[in-house]
Amino acid sequence: NTTTTTVVGAAGAAAAGGGGDEKKTMVLVEGERLGVASRAWRVMYELCKTRGYKTVAGFFPHKVSDLEPTLHLLLRQDQNDYKTWHTRYGLLLWLSLIIL
Repeated sequence: NTTTTTVVGAAGAAAAGGGGDEKKTMVLVEGERLGVASRAWRVMYELCKTRGYKTVAGFFPHKVSDLEPTLHLLLRQDQNDYKTWHTRYGLLLWLSLIIL
């Protein structure tokens, strides 16, 4: 069972310094998706700490069509899992960019 994940692509584009209009996607096995995404969001958080959240958020895609997948991913997060708070931080940052 494979899925296409654009969230990992957005964090990866920010980490690689890619342009904001490029949307990179990764096809991952369902079981690996959360582990890889969590690591990508940690990298994104470290970039936010280093360069500032406004600089990093500029690399995120901000189309209205990204609203629903981002919101669904945020709602699927376990609020009691403190090891993945970086993911929730990144998704909230991305959501704030989309709704503006």
